[in-house]
Amino acid sequence: MLGSRTESVLDFFGSYVQSHDQAMGVGNCGPGTPLLLVFPMPQAKTKYQRNQEIANLRLDAKTRFLAAAKDPNRKEDISTLIQASGLSKSAAYRYLAGGLTKAESNKSKAWLSPEEEEAQVDELLALAARGFGEVRKQIAQRIEDYIRIRDNNPHFQIGKNYVYNFCQRHHNRLQMYWTTSLTTIRCKAMSPEILEHWWKLLADWFTKFGIKTAKQIFGADEVGFIFGHQHKLRVVGPKGIRNQYQQTDPSRESCTLLTLTCADGRAWPPLVIFKASEVLPYWGLQNPLNAS
Repeated sequence: MLGSRTESVLDFFGSYVQSHDQAMGVGNCGPGTPLLLVFPMPQAKTKYQRNQEIANLRLDAKTRFLAAAKDPNRKEDISTLIQASGLSKSAAYRYLAGGLTKAESNKSKAWLSPEEEEAQVDELLALAARGFGEVRKQIAQRIEDYIRIRDNNPHFQIGKNYVYNFCQRHHNRLQMYWTTSLTTIRCKAMSPEILEHWWKLLADWFTKFGIKTAKQIFGADEVGFIFGHQHKLRVVGPKGIRNQYQQTDPSRESCTLLTLTCADGRAWPPLVIFKASEVLPYWGLQNPLNAS
């Protein structure tokens, strides 16, 4: 039995979800219904995002101050408006004289226009979609080459943190990742044209041989294993040492594993092929898959 306080809390959330679902036109959920409450974890903001928020607040304060100061019907004096806006006196009088905020000044000195930056983002996304994602050094080189040609300045160089700030400015479209290897052959095989052609060939074979049920569809594959290759292991060792070494077999001998499955869920024990003239008895001591 739940306590009265816990039940009242669940009833409250049940009523809330029910009203929300009714407003959205989905499902029914009422008091007493089991709930799975998911609260998103807050994400820490980057230094660039925090600075961007501060810049936006300053720009908003400047806009409100100038609008109030230039209002022909205002009754407050400038000192009162400065105090209400939260700006310093020096900044307020600088804005009245046509001065810019730091963010506005930096934007006016930007090496790329908003349209040029969007074009660079589109190019980076197109390269990443084809499996040629660029590291920061390559992105910097690309932008430098573009500006050198555009401005006829062969010695132009961007700043050390330019690429990082560039990615932060477009954080809604760009993100850094650790890559996952994809061979060129497999990448080319993922093109829409090749996939469409493959499904058409498969449909033609199904029609030609009268394949209509899952029991008639089989799949086979082979994979090779190297005996001497050892992955990293998380092992126990003496406390305080820098490295814990693990002995491995330097042999480069390998074997081939053949598998066969059926679309209806059946699977047969794999077949293992060794490079040897005869099978040694201890090869089959540990055989959880009952391979032959």
